[in-house]
Amino acid sequence: MSFNLLDPKLREKIITKLEWKSLKPVQEASIPEIIKRKDLIILAPTAGGKTEACFFPILSLMAKERKVGLRCIYLSPIKALLNNQEIRIKELGKFLDFEVFKWHGDVSRGKKEKFTISPKEILMTTPESLEVMLCNSKIDKEEIFKNLEFIIVDEIHSFVENSRGIQLISLLERLSKY
Repeated sequence: MSFNLLDPKLREKIITKLEWKSLKPVQEASIPEIIKRKDLIILAPTAGGKTEACFFPILSLMAKERKVGLRCIYLSPIKALLNNQEIRIKELGKFLDFEVFKWHGDVSRGKKEKFTISPKEILMTTPESLEVMLCNSKIDKEEIFKNLEFIIVDEIHSFVENSRGIQLISLLERLSKY
């Protein structure tokens, strides 16, 4: 059962905080694969449990080997989706004491500067904002991305067959060097 592969503290929070009695089929199927660190495309209907299917095993892996700084990037095609997912992802992160930072054009320069000095474990951003980070000579990319292990691309279909898809591929390639 996939549930038993998750961190014990996370399992307890799923039962007590989320009040779930079981996992959804997409979560059952994806958790063991992500625990094995396989790359996946997860398909399910809206509200089908895709976010948790990604985050439950990633948070469990992050908890297994604690490291300081950025470990996971959640990429969204639009900032409205980031804003919509922020509370949910922050709640999931808190289950295992991980902090989440949202970076897009409406976030103040001061908050972004604080993040670059002391990165949170999970970064929520758009490809365009990630591009700005990678092009900013004042940001120490080697330091920020040195512990990056996981990248979640939400709504990946919105990047297919357009220039944003090419940009996304370029960003992922650039991140891989860190």
